Amino acid sequence: RAWAALEGRDHVLPEDVQAVLVPVCAHRLRPLKAAHGVALASRDLVLQLQQSVPV
Repeated sequence: RAWAALEGRDHVLPEDVQAVLVPVCAHRLRPLKAAHGVALASRDLVLQLQQSVPV
């Protein structure tokens, strides 16, 4: 809602959620180890999730 307010709106659009999803969520996740032992960064995980959900 804060992002929408900064954009001059009193309602939230899906694009608002997309705009703030990575910075808001990435810091709450721990890096994961992939099957091949390569660490998947939290930011990359959130980006993958974001890209997999249609708006």
